[in-house]
Amino acid sequence: MDYSTNTKYIYKKIVNEVQFPSVTSSQRKDLSIVYTPLHGTGNILVQEVLQASGYNKVHVVKEQADPDGDFPTVKSPNPEESEALKLGICLANKIQADIVMGTDPDADRVGIAVCNDKGAYELLTGNQVGALLVEFILSQRKTENRLPNNGIIFSTIVSSTLGQAVASSYKIPTENTLTGFKYIGEGITHYEKENEHTFLFGYEESYGYLISPIVRDKDAVQTCLAIAEMTSFYKGQGKTLLVVLEELFQRFGYYKEELFSLPINGGNVPNQTELVMAELRKNIPKIEGLKLVSIDDYHALNRTYVNRKGESTSNTEPLLLPSSNVLKYWYEDGSWIAIRPSGTEPKLKVYLAAHGTGPTECETKIQQMQAAIKNHIK
Repeated sequence: MDYSTNTKYIYKKIVNEVQFPSVTSSQRKDLSIVYTPLHGTGNILVQEVLQASGYNKVHVVKEQADPDGDFPTVKSPNPEESEALKLGICLANKIQADIVMGTDPDADRVGIAVCNDKGAYELLTGNQVGALLVEFILSQRKTENRLPNNGIIFSTIVSSTLGQAVASSYKIPTENTLTGFKYIGEGITHYEKENEHTFLFGYEESYGYLISPIVRDKDAVQTCLAIAEMTSFYKGQGKTLLVVLEELFQRFGYYKEELFSLPINGGNVPNQTELVMAELRKNIPKIEGLKLVSIDDYHALNRTYVNRKGESTSNTEPLLLPSSNVLKYWYEDGSWIAIRPSGTEPKLKVYLAAHGTGPTECETKIQQMQAAIKNHIK
């Protein structure tokens, strides 16, 4: 099989794996997409797969179309950063596109922006897109009678639990892995060999998704097609992805997540971040207004439940994951905090997740958690 034939086979394979029968050809033709590869490798791949699926209104950001390792038009070619999609949103405003997509340099992650009811393009987080894809994939499979009894969703311990709540409503379990998509790939392979679960979807908060296990890593090419299918389907119902996200919030409560880094200035003290993590295991942070119920220690590989005073008890259960220097604090309302050292710099990465009845309540909790953690570690 020569290169051209092999490439066409791959495109066809992706289309067959990711397209949904509920999306009509007219809906695909009607969807207007702005796409930017951010000077990376995704341009031809994403365009070819979208066109092979029937999306013929794909507008590429010309200034960012060609590969360029200097990335001259952005501070960082990271779709998690709002600035990276600035030129894409500018083009979308001119042509009134339905959606903006941007892939990172190696085309394994994707970020999107959708027009809101005020006519402005609003960025969605990786957690929000993940939850939307869980809802879309499972709802369509259920409608098509293709939802297996042994299905499974993969996510990570630092990703939002909204997707897990959505999956549970379809009686599909979610298995959380350590950070790093390799763990999701390993999980897929394990369950294939054991014939125990059927993979349905995998995602992480850092904008990585996998729709079909034809590869074992996050894949923005598949995901761009899946997002186009999802957007087309809901547009046919008169909805944007923001409307569908609000519907999920109405069903499962509001969710808001935030990630921040906390530099650890240890001077000449070696392994200072590890010392701080050890101290966090001894002294539990207190968050005003939130009741702590358990602590996951992925180094000791156990979950410890706390009493009414917020003190650790002897009531524990094992965590069935590889050991990693991560702490996760769970609160009664479903909010949580996860803390882990950076693998490359003297700092801690702190993941905050709030669950509540509305956006204001969630934002307040996020601010309280961030202030408390900064003060506690200081």
